[in-house]
Amino acid sequence: CLMLSSSAVLGQQPFYWEQRTPLPAPGRWGAFNFEIDGYGYVAGGHDGSFYRSDFWRYDPLTDSWEQRASMPGGRRHGTSWSMNGKGYVTCGQSALTSYSNMLWEYDPTSDSWTVKAPMPGVPRYGTHGFAVGGYGYVGGGNYGADTGPYLNDMWRYDPASDQWTSINGIPGLARYGSTSFACG
Repeated sequence: CLMLSSSAVLGQQPFYWEQRTPLPAPGRWGAFNFEIDGYGYVAGGHDGSFYRSDFWRYDPLTDSWEQRASMPGGRRHGTSWSMNGKGYVTCGQSALTSYSNMLWEYDPTSDSWTVKAPMPGVPRYGTHGFAVGGYGYVGGGNYGADTGPYLNDMWRYDPASDQWTSINGIPGLARYGSTSFACG
């Protein structure tokens, strides 16, 4: 339970949003994103007509975008994270009824994508995921219509061995389209 007192809220400095250079590509939803070495990355998504595979790097110091090597295939609504200087994209949807359990690793040094071991679970979209302690975690999602069926499993990816391990999922109901993040 979180409780804020009015004096703490009133004593905070205001926060302002600042307009930055927009992505120089079609707008999209369900895109993948991660951060490596202070750069923001955006990949894939759906622009209302097409599943995208284009990939962009944002430099906040120069407020500029640079197109990088495209993902091996277009897809939306999966999970992405970064760890150990590399970016990861997994799961997602590439056509109305085509779901994925593929894992791709992005190396910013060589500007290249490598196919890694696919997640052993059911191919899906709408997953939640994050990286903590040198491992990637992926769970939940959907492998059917918008109404399900939903999943409540959880998988841990070890980049050193390129292997997945099934672990306990988040307690409670199965979920799809959740948002997750890691701190520290």
